[in-house]
Amino acid sequence: MHHYSWNEKVTFRRFVEVCQRRIQEALLRYRWQEAAELLRNYFQSLEDKTTFQRRWAPEVIWRMGTEILLHHPETRDDDINSFHGQMKNIGLKIYLKVCLEHAFHMLCGGNLDEAHRGLTVAESWRYGGTYSQQELLKFIQAYRALLDYCTWCKKRSMMSKEDLEDHTETTVSQDLHNYFRQAFVTMQEIFKNPGVWDPFVISCVDMLEFYEDHEEALKLLEFYAYDKLFVPNPNAFVYLYTFLKKHQAEEKAIMKVLKSLHQHVPSHQLMLEFLELLEKSKKQKHCKLGLTVSFTLLDYPDWKNNLDVWKLLVKQMSKAANLKHTEWIQKQWELRINWWPDFHFSASQAKKNFIEQRSLAYRKALVAGVLQGKGSIYFKCICRRWKSAKKSKLKRMKKFVVKHSLVQCE
Repeated sequence: MHHYSWNEKVTFRRFVEVCQRRIQEALLRYRWQEAAELLRNYFQSLEDKTTFQRRWAPEVIWRMGTEILLHHPETRDDDINSFHGQMKNIGLKIYLKVCLEHAFHMLCGGNLDEAHRGLTVAESWRYGGTYSQQELLKFIQAYRALLDYCTWCKKRSMMSKEDLEDHTETTVSQDLHNYFRQAFVTMQEIFKNPGVWDPFVISCVDMLEFYEDHEEALKLLEFYAYDKLFVPNPNAFVYLYTFLKKHQAEEKAIMKVLKSLHQHVPSHQLMLEFLELLEKSKKQKHCKLGLTVSFTLLDYPDWKNNLDVWKLLVKQMSKAANLKHTEWIQKQWELRINWWPDFHFSASQAKKNFIEQRSLAYRKALVAGVLQGKGSIYFKCICRRWKSAKKSKLKRMKKFVVKHSLVQCE
């Protein structure tokens, strides 16, 4: 074995540093062939016996090599498989990362069985037992379970109608159930750890629904949505809402989920349905909440010209006024008084809305009149334009504003 002198070591490390910089430059300029040739030389960095190089060289090679192989026009599957095999042998500390990356590549190529075998081998691998490796092992187990679910789906699709309707323990149904158990048991363990487990949760729910275990499916979705173990995740509430709708749950349960979703994503598309449910309710607290939800939706540009939201806002404002709770409207308006006039109620918008969508202009004029009084620019613009249109509608609009306006009418 050759022993380097001190000067040779310094020269060698400089060569490695220069080589790495040139590879990075080639990658940034999309010169994949040049990067590949330089990477062959960079493999010599593995000969550096310093602790830093021994620790990081395999990962640097793996990351740069993966980038090159993914973009090089002449890359073949054999090249990728060979590279990953080589990295598994020289990079013990990145073994699990390489296995996971390799599995993803095989999945992209439709090689589900090979990906499953690779993850199964990785799942039984142990080295060092560090915390980071234990965390990676959870991902290996999770994705192996997800592939069990994919196999389960494939076998389910191949079953005949008679097999699906036959509830006896046939060989086919038992084989299917075995894959269910493998996936389900592993995923149940995974869900004990904090994280965003969206594809795994919906996979579990799909299997549970197939076996008509709706109670367990609901329990899982509620746990994923509400348990403090998980970070707030809007998708969790969407999955729970979808399940409840599918199984025709009570509106009270659906409203609870949509209320939670509103707290996390107030501009979500499901807020329109939430508003409709609130508007149907006769409870005062739902009227108050409906005002909050509708005002908040209209804070967002995507909802700015949504006719349905403006219609529901008019209804909620009218209901609040009839309940003698105009302070609910006042509170929402005070939060927006400095920017809503320009955002919603300018003269140019009045002209544009009247030309393009009169129903929208009518509802917005009602809201503007209630919030700003008869002196509202938007309200006056619409009134002037409606004089030559429908006088009966103009009369109803003025009557509504006089009755409900927050501003003292002269």
